[in-house]
Amino acid sequence: VEQRLGRSMADIASGLQAVVVTRGGEGSTLITGGEIIDIPAVEATVVDPTGCGDAHRAGLLHGITKGWSWADACRLASVMGAIKVSHRGAQNHAPSRDEIAGMLKDAYGLTLA
Repeated sequence: VEQRLGRSMADIASGLQAVVVTRGGEGSTLITGGEIIDIPAVEATVVDPTGCGDAHRAGLLHGITKGWSWADACRLASVMGAIKVSHRGAQNHAPSRDEIAGMLKDAYGLTLA
């Protein structure tokens, strides 16, 4: 994106509420309000990456629609990506709310509200 637009991510983010750059097993980077926040990945056994981006976006959008901070929404997104990558196929998993809440608490100390 930076190469195509000839602008840095920080410059791109300056006109938006936030920019989230995913980096697979390295986590993601959130740029919001002039701040750069690294979100560490949740450890997972990689089985199949198919659908991980969709799972990540689902967690991000859920958090944002619930009024969470961008950073906490990104943390939930990381949990959802970790759950997905540890299962084969794009939709062959159905994590329970308790499983998601436990992973969010273990990884980031957050409570799923």
